[in-house]
Amino acid sequence: MHPLVGTLTELSDKELSDKIMDLERKMMMAYRVMPSSIHQFSMIMEDYKSERQTRLTKEFDKLSKQTGSDLNKLIDVK
Repeated sequence: MHPLVGTLTELSDKELSDKIMDLERKMMMAYRVMPSSIHQFSMIMEDYKSERQTRLTKEFDKLSKQTGSDLNKLIDVK
């Protein structure tokens, strides 16, 4: 986790999405103005996208259990 990124779990889904969009805009500007900062932007973006993926995975698991269509039960790996 990047030291400049706070606790992402406290953000709402909308706030998280807004921060990702804002960071993408800032990255585009940085590509043109200060390419040396891209590495820092990438590390921060990775944290935000990881949090979003974690939330999506939890939501998918929750919906799978509610509908009874757990995909893990459909695949029998031996």
